[in-house]
Amino acid sequence: MITIFNRKLLITTGDTKIQAKIRDILALKEVDYIIKAYCSYQRYRIWVYKKDYEYACHLIKDLFRQQ
Repeated sequence: MITIFNRKLLITTGDTKIQAKIRDILALKEVDYIIKAYCSYQRYRIWVYKKDYEYACHLIKDLFRQQ
C-alpha cells in the first residue's frame, strides 16, 4: 500500500492526455502508483513508491522528449 511515508511525487500535470499516458505506461510495466485529482485546480498528481521512483522517471522520460 502506497502511503505518505513510502511514496514520492512523480509528476503534477493539468493535461489529461499526459496523465492518461503516464498511467498506461506505469500499468504496463506493473509499477504501482496512486493518482489524486484536484478538480478546483484541474491538476493531477501521480505518486509512486520511493523505491520505484527512478525506474518510473526512466519509463516516462521519452514521453516528454517527443513534445
